[in-house]
Amino acid sequence: MAKQKASPIVWTSKESKAYLRNYRNYVSSEVHNTILDFHAHTVLALPARIPTYFVDPRLENVIRETVSEEELLEPHFKQCVNLPLIDFKKLERLCKLRISSAANFSSKRKISDNHLLKILAGSFCELDRDRLHRPYPSAGGLFPVSVFVYKFPNRYNSLEAGCYYLLPKSRKLQKRALVVEPQMERRFYDSHHMNQPTASIIYVLNIERAIFKYSFRGYRHGLIEVGSMVQALHTIGSAFGATTRCYSGQFDHWFNKYLDLSSQTFLPLLIQQIGVQSE
Repeated sequence: MAKQKASPIVWTSKESKAYLRNYRNYVSSEVHNTILDFHAHTVLALPARIPTYFVDPRLENVIRETVSEEELLEPHFKQCVNLPLIDFKKLERLCKLRISSAANFSSKRKISDNHLLKILAGSFCELDRDRLHRPYPSAGGLFPVSVFVYKFPNRYNSLEAGCYYLLPKSRKLQKRALVVEPQMERRFYDSHHMNQPTASIIYVLNIERAIFKYSFRGYRHGLIEVGSMVQALHTIGSAFGATTRCYSGQFDHWFNKYLDLSSQTFLPLLIQQIGVQSE
């Protein structure tokens, strides 16, 4: 009897809202504000108090963040692209060696849509339905790091350009924002030193989810988790002939504004560019 493929897990709206209530009741405002202050220092490299333009304390900003948070939780499936199921046993044979980070990306060759979706699914989605494990570890199984994908325009590929939010449980990419003009698009990759990649992966920490269980240590766990996710994407990408390069010069405040996310909760940590190595 043939083994049936596990169907994607779908959260109902009621379950999503219950999840929000579960962790928000345990978030310490003192811990929250202290970490935001520290994080601002790492962005600006200045030993000063957090500037008002980085974190907007007004009430409407907090309300807007709450709406955005619900939109990020499944099952909001409008404008979604399905991610494939991956056979990890076959993939293991291709992931023996870690290739070096990209010195530059090819200006002509790009990762195909099919391979890009497989790389994303193999790097970040659930390994199986029963255990709910992902290809990278997370302290307490909180998975506080959200993954956004900016797909650069490419006339050879059919996947629409723009920014997507990755839904790891449902194996989908949800379209979140349209493509930006070329001048602003440079903020998604190291445009001063490299050609445009196929896509950029933006790792964003949900600070409430990170600290409700582990307090200050949750921020540290979030940074470690991003490191594991970076390694997973690079390794899986290597199996498909792709390479990556990390970039931390992103514009945090601009990115949150672009996606309508509150800087009081969502902290952009790192961009990982992915593409084909230049010859």
